[in-house]
Amino acid sequence: MILGGDYMQEIHKRIKLEREEHNLTQEELGTKLGIGRSAISNWESGRKTPDGKTLDSLANIFNCSIDYLWGRTNVKNAHVINRQINGNNVKIEIDEDYFKKCTPSDIKQILDDIQSAGFDVKKFIDS
Repeated sequence: MILGGDYMQEIHKRIKLEREEHNLTQEELGTKLGIGRSAISNWESGRKTPDGKTLDSLANIFNCSIDYLWGRTNVKNAHVINRQINGNNVKIEIDEDYFKKCTPSDIKQILDDIQSAGFDVKKFIDS
């Protein structure tokens, strides 16, 4: 898969952000991944991009999805169990434990993303 443009701009920012949020130095993250500090530096500066296997490892270390690292979504990890599309109907099942861990800002981001996709979220919220 070849990606460019905004995704390439976003991945290096998110790797650095997540590393810092997890209180890891470049060297410590490199040790967890079995690579050198310079590789982490290259990713964070946008000079290089991690391969698929390494992206999977980063997502596991940071407890987020690969899509989040790429910048395809602002939801770190939605824990989607099942997704079905039938005509205009979309059904998404999400692991109930996910919402127990969500902060109010996480929930707001999810609702904003749903609304950005063209759905009226107000009809799903009890007043």
